[in-house]
Amino acid sequence: MEVEPFRRKNRDSIEEQSGSSAASGLKMILAFTVFRLKRPVTTIHSVSLSNLKFSVDLARLQALLNASLNVDLSTKNPNKAGFKCTNSAAQLNLQWPAGRLEVPIPAGKISADET
Repeated sequence: MEVEPFRRKNRDSIEEQSGSSAASGLKMILAFTVFRLKRPVTTIHSVSLSNLKFSVDLARLQALLNASLNVDLSTKNPNKAGFKCTNSAAQLNLQWPAGRLEVPIPAGKISADET
């Protein structure tokens, strides 16, 4: 009766199990640290008003205001994976009777660790 081969198989299976548990432990550590999802950071760099035109229509008793609003902004993705954005809109709420203005933002892709 040979006992040695039985012990080797048993020892090998224990080493395989400890190796797989170490790998799963490493995966868990990476999942909660490096690959943890973070929110993208949107920063507004500048806002400017240009082409301001004001006129009065006496026949209709109206005051007309026309202006261009330029906004320079960036979005930084701190994640280790990129993501896609769908079509969306930015809203500007005014206290004047005009109410709310919406500006379309086209769909796009933001790569990992980029702005």
